[in-house]
Amino acid sequence: MIAFYEQRLVQCEVAAPFAGSGVVWFCNSHWGLNLVCILVYLITWQGLRAHSDSTSTKRVVRTLCFIVTVDVSGWILTPGLFLLSMQQLFVSAYFSLIFTNVALLVKIFIYYYTSSEYRTAIRAFLV
Repeated sequence: MIAFYEQRLVQCEVAAPFAGSGVVWFCNSHWGLNLVCILVYLITWQGLRAHSDSTSTKRVVRTLCFIVTVDVSGWILTPGLFLLSMQQLFVSAYFSLIFTNVALLVKIFIYYYTSSEYRTAIRAFLV
């Protein structure tokens, strides 16, 4: 990060330490890490599917699939933001806040509808 530092206006705090070719390194490593995460999730999913004899295991697999889809689809799109012009980036900043908040909010509903333990805990919290 220190090697790529330069004084400039920052549009995205995630990549703020990077400038010039540092953004390319950041984006490429980000894509690589996302692909590794997807691979780990797929291996875990296949392992759980192989042992899905019980109803609770099936429920866990379904919940994990929903959560991973929401999380990974949001993070996969992040490196593409660096390819936008300043006007497009300005507009996307407002829309990305909406999708980020929706992604954070949707997890509680997924947990609520797919797990009786979470449903009980959420109801107890709301009372």
